[in-house]
Amino acid sequence: MQISHIKYFQVWIPIIAKWIHEEWSYAFPALTLTEIQRGLFGRMNETEMPITLVAHDERGVLGTASLKAKDMDSVPELTPWLSAVYINPEYRGQGVSKALIAEIEKLASVAGYPKLYAFNPISQGVFEKMGWRVLETIQVAGRNIGILVKDL
Repeated sequence: MQISHIKYFQVWIPIIAKWIHEEWSYAFPALTLTEIQRGLFGRMNETEMPITLVAHDERGVLGTASLKAKDMDSVPELTPWLSAVYINPEYRGQGVSKALIAEIEKLASVAGYPKLYAFNPISQGVFEKMGWRVLETIQVAGRNIGILVKDL
């Protein structure tokens, strides 16, 4: 498995946009699939946010994760954010998310950020197993969402 910047694999943007739209439309109902695709084409940066990474191998794209300055409008003071971590269901449980998250953490740390934030449904607990802690719990579209933080 390799992790690369999305700018080198723009052909996968429609697939990734579909994943993001299907997974998080409850949190961002006004965001269309076309807008998500356009946003991903705007993440061709390698050193400035927003940055999107893809995990891939000979089978194709396995998953994605992003580093963004903002992710939740309700807490504008928190920055930066690990965002849009999505692993193709066929490849879950194979360490893809851990590898992507570690790369995003490294990017944020190298940029000088002492903390990294994320939001995730509380019931999943995936982030907590990787050293993240719940900072706050909020309701989004009837779901308990944890705003998580990790010291870098």
